[in-house]
Amino acid sequence: MFRIIFFIQIIFIIFSIFRFIFLPLPLLIEIIFFSITKIVVTINTVIVIPTLCSIILER
Repeated sequence: MFRIIFFIQIIFIIFSIFRFIFLPLPLLIEIIFFSITKIVVTINTVIVIPTLCSIILER
């Protein structure tokens, strides 16, 4: 489970770096990258919060 979260974090970091590198590119690409990062953040939240809840409940 934590490997999946770690993998998503890595993807998020990579996309952030790409957005930083390609900042001068057209707005369309910037919007695409923004929506991808938004999706990744959403997935991240959806996975991390229930995992944390289950860990807290187990203890």
